[in-house]
Amino acid sequence: MIDEFRTSSYSIPAQPPCQATCLLRPYPLWYNNLAERVVTRFVSLPMTTAEKLATAEELARVQDRAGGIQFELIRGELIKMTPAGGRHGKTALTVGAMLLGFVNKQNLGHVAANDTGVFTERNPDTVLGPDVVFWNRKRLPEMPEGFVEVSPDLVVEVVSPNDGQSYVQRKVLHYLDHDVPLVWVVDPKTRTTTVYRSRQDVRILEADDEITGADVLPGFSCRVGEFFD
Repeated sequence: MIDEFRTSSYSIPAQPPCQATCLLRPYPLWYNNLAERVVTRFVSLPMTTAEKLATAEELARVQDRAGGIQFELIRGELIKMTPAGGRHGKTALTVGAMLLGFVNKQNLGHVAANDTGVFTERNPDTVLGPDVVFWNRKRLPEMPEGFVEVSPDLVVEVVSPNDGQSYVQRKVLHYLDHDVPLVWVVDPKTRTTTVYRSRQDVRILEADDEITGADVLPGFSCRVGEFFD
C-alpha cells in the first residue's frame, strides 16, 4: 500500500485534509482491457498492493470520461478535486488574468489554469494542477496538447476553505524540490500572499505590500490586495 507521497526529504500523506478529498477508483472496477476502462461512478476506496498504479495516460482517459470532475495524480493514485468555492475561483481568475495580461504584452510565455496538468514525477507518475501556472517561452516554446512535462517558472496556489495548512505547505515544498523557482500561496481569507523562492527564502506579504515577479517575471508588480479586489 502506498501510505505517503514521498519526495527527497519529506512526505505528503496520500489522503491529506484538503480539497483533494478522497482516493478514487472507478466503480465498477477497472476493466481488464485498458481501452474499455470507463468511469461511471466514483467511490472512496483504498488501494491494495495487488492493484496497478495509474499512469498519466490513464489519468487523461479518466478526465475525458469524468463529466467535468477534476483529478490530480499523486504517485500513481487518483485524487478527486472538489469544487473550492466562489471566492477561491474569483481570486484564481483575478491572479491569472493579471499575469496573463502582463505576459502577453511582453510576449514572455504561457499562463494557464488548473486543468492544464503539470508533470512533476515519472514512474510512478505525479500530475498536479496548480491554480495558475506560468512558463517562460524560452523553456516551453509551444504549449503541448497534453500534460506539460516542463517544470513551471511560477506556480500559484490559491488557498481554499477545505485546504489544511500542512497540505498546502507540503505541496509548496514539492514544487520547490522539483525545480519550480517561484511559488505564490494566495490566501483570500487573510488577504495575504506567501512568496517562496526556496525552503529558506519565504516572505509573507500583506494586502498593502507590493508583490513582484522578481527574476522570473521581471517588471511585474502589483499590490497584493489587488488579487482580492
